[in-house]
Amino acid sequence: MKTVYTHPFKERAGADTPEGAALLEAVTYVFLEHNWRNGLRNWNFPRVLSPYWRLLHSRAGFGCVSTEAARVPLTAGNLVLIPNDVETALSASGPIDMFWAHFLVLMPPLFRISPVFRRPIELRLSAPAEGLIEHIIALHKGAERHPTVVLLFRALLDWCMADILGPVLAESAGYPSDLERVMAVLTHVQAHYGERLSNARLGALIGVGPDQLMKLFRRVTGRRVHAHVVEVRVQAATRALVETDKSIKQVAAECGFTNRHYFSRVFCKRLGMGPATYRRRFHRQASALAARSTA
Repeated sequence: MKTVYTHPFKERAGADTPEGAALLEAVTYVFLEHNWRNGLRNWNFPRVLSPYWRLLHSRAGFGCVSTEAARVPLTAGNLVLIPNDVETALSASGPIDMFWAHFLVLMPPLFRISPVFRRPIELRLSAPAEGLIEHIIALHKGAERHPTVVLLFRALLDWCMADILGPVLAESAGYPSDLERVMAVLTHVQAHYGERLSNARLGALIGVGPDQLMKLFRRVTGRRVHAHVVEVRVQAATRALVETDKSIKQVAAECGFTNRHYFSRVFCKRLGMGPATYRRRFHRQASALAARSTA
């Protein structure tokens, strides 16, 4: 029996309808790191580009998130979400306390409008959200990390996503009748992206031919089957490039690309740089972050 999901912040746009709550439930998170530190010095990083989302909040008032087009101060009354593959500069004019999380956001491809995020997102904190952050910080101050922290982070990110995805939730209201069949295809692609995934093979999973699959998938998700498969493979490749020392050829093969040259072409088109450049940039950045966080 499916558990009915109840969003913790009912006042957020888009989460107060059965369709909006169901779509919000389909947004999942993979936490890579979360922490709180006080009195950080030299918190200055001219170029940061990560394959995961980042959440930043500071009460000291010294921090700032910048891009070429905008500058967003970090204050006690806001938090900033930086989507994956968005380049930013992080700076602080003095010692800073920092509450942060690094995580992957797995968007449900069922949105009629596919959300694309190309800039940092500032959210003003409500009283419940401020209280939630204070509770998480208090748990981080303990000798051992409390097991409920991840659940509290999930609630905080749901608060954020309900606001960010409000227009998308509204446009996506009302599930199509073929949702379950498309969900079976999406689940299979997520679990088997490294295998050969032809339209004929995917269609056979749900008892339809390749042409019918393409029409069904496009009607439900607004995307082509091939475009979705490539997107899942590129996401897997970004993680493999920064989390392992596997060769680019091996990453390409394990993520379902026929050869390294095709992989590099697709990767560059998607992220604006080749896989080797992406790996070098992230490794330099990760090393600098690790060194400064322990300073």
